[in-house]
Amino acid sequence: MTDFTLVDGETNSSDNTTKVFYTSPDNQGTLIKAFTAYNDTSANQSFKAYINSSKAIIPFKVLIRNKTYIGAEIIGQEIPPGGSLSMEQSSAESIHFRVTGELLV
Repeated sequence: MTDFTLVDGETNSSDNTTKVFYTSPDNQGTLIKAFTAYNDTSANQSFKAYINSSKAIIPFKVLIRNKTYIGAEIIGQEIPPGGSLSMEQSSAESIHFRVTGELLV
């Protein structure tokens, strides 16, 4: 299978609110191959990442201003068929997410 972009530089427009960024097709799971979060503000920000709105895969990560984080703990995780990838961030539009993955057969 071929890698494709699940999330392309998107951000959450609300403070401390979980937003669904990607939903896996009903008949296929999706394997997360790469995950980056970039804080382009002048202050430290935090975020959380969830698969299926259950326990956070990235429970709480402080991202220092103007830094990028590579989410090793979420790489290799599977979003089940019909499942979703969601993120929450401390300040609206402060962290930009980029995620790539592969559909599973």
